[in-house]
Amino acid sequence: MPKRFSERHGFDMIAPEITIIRDFPVEHREAVIRIAKQLGTDTALLREAMLEVLITGIDTSDRNHDFIWPNLVYALEECGWPKVYDISEEIYKIMKNTQTSFGRSIQTDHRQEYMDRLNHFFMEKGFGWEMRNGLIEYRGSEPFRIATTSAEESLQDRGFDHSANEVREAMRDLSRRPEPDLAGAVYHATQALEAIAGIDTKSSGKSLGKMIPSLNLPAPLDEATHKLWGFVSGYVRHGNEKKQIDEEETEMAVTVACALTTFIAKRQPLVASNSLPIDDDDLPFE
Repeated sequence: MPKRFSERHGFDMIAPEITIIRDFPVEHREAVIRIAKQLGTDTALLREAMLEVLITGIDTSDRNHDFIWPNLVYALEECGWPKVYDISEEIYKIMKNTQTSFGRSIQTDHRQEYMDRLNHFFMEKGFGWEMRNGLIEYRGSEPFRIATTSAEESLQDRGFDHSANEVREAMRDLSRRPEPDLAGAVYHATQALEAIAGIDTKSSGKSLGKMIPSLNLPAPLDEATHKLWGFVSGYVRHGNEKKQIDEEETEMAVTVACALTTFIAKRQPLVASNSLPIDDDDLPFE
């Protein structure tokens, strides 16, 4: 499908402020099935995906596609808002499926396109969520999204699976419902930073605070790292009964920790899948 005017000229990249987190407004719910339908998914198949989540409440007696669709829309409007996100995950699963068209079986895989379009819709409407690998996860602000994504990619590229998993755990903690685990998110993001700092300084086992002087960070990154460690120690590692960390502080701390993790990780050599360093001569370009 050719790109639309807004996509061709970059106007679709202007993301509004996040306003939707603990909700899925009724007027937006049809999008999760509308996008799949635009990609050629059979309405009967969409009904099966929705029944996986809702179990009941959708008429299955009528096979006329013209009647199935309004039933699906009605069921989406009536269910609890978390179920709509569940349904989007189920729809992702069926986007790789064998469908029948004019008597022929056709194997399709529109999972990535479904995910891309759904995420674009979420961003455009101010949702604080996005789909990653078929799962709905916390999106956060643009700096937060860039920092966490870059950290995970840089760590994976260099074979630091433990640190990459810590970043993923931070995202899982932020995505927990009904309440996110804010302290857990900061803890895991800092653990990723601490682990990669241990590799950089060849002093694993030490706390991040003790490794900072050996990281040779340029100013003011060294000072920012000290302040981050002080913040984490005061509110997460040792707890603070007088003040609990809030979502804005959590996003700031995770963003800074992931940005620092990326910076330090990129100083490490790439490793191949067999965990051996990659020879620079094997790289396709400088």
